[in-house]
Amino acid sequence: MNRPICVCTGWYASKMGHNNERVDNRVQHPDYLKEVWLSHITNQIDVATIIVYQSDCEVKTTLQNSRLVNIVQGMCPPTQAKHDDACAVTYMGAMHALCNKMDLVIIEQDCLVVGLHKAIEYAQSSGGSIIYGVTPEPADLSVGENSFVYVPYKFLQSYLEIQFSKNFHLWNDTRGFPELIYRDMFRNLGSRWNFGYGRNRPINYDNPMYYAQQMSTAELDMFLSKLSLPFIPS
Repeated sequence: MNRPICVCTGWYASKMGHNNERVDNRVQHPDYLKEVWLSHITNQIDVATIIVYQSDCEVKTTLQNSRLVNIVQGMCPPTQAKHDDACAVTYMGAMHALCNKMDLVIIEQDCLVVGLHKAIEYAQSSGGSIIYGVTPEPADLSVGENSFVYVPYKFLQSYLEIQFSKNFHLWNDTRGFPELIYRDMFRNLGSRWNFGYGRNRPINYDNPMYYAQQMSTAELDMFLSKLSLPFIPS
């Protein structure tokens, strides 16, 4: 019998928009989590709980606490150039899932998944420890891309202990990007998704199952169309 699913994400938004100019700023619109991100999940899979770690940022999400959604408010003011909050998301989601005997799925704020139900079915039947990143392994920063991650309940304690041992929640200018640290922590554990794109391009929108993040306006429009989701203003 498959365990219930805990999905977690983070929320950061600035009036200045995304620090990557090619990324559509709708992913930082206050309604985005509620109207797009959450809907694309609940339309595809049954979820036991949603954990959102909201940074202490100037643009707050309009998504509210409910029986399904739990908003955790961060206290340390971040910037898009610092990554402590990205690590806080994995800690919060993993601890909640561990304490409640759930499998963990991380889907970042700017990530959307088409065919999510099939991806979770595959992950829960795989019997592995952690699934993240794309195949083949990219050679650039996205080698450690972790916008869509599955961690089964049986591996959650180890998942947390490995991150604690590396002080993954502490970031400074000398450590490098968290994606590379994440890759180094889990490169010999688990496996990579056998579908999807992450930050790789181009995207084949005719595939039955794929995911991507950091989407341009045209790319986001295609995902919204495929997922039958509303378009929200910039």
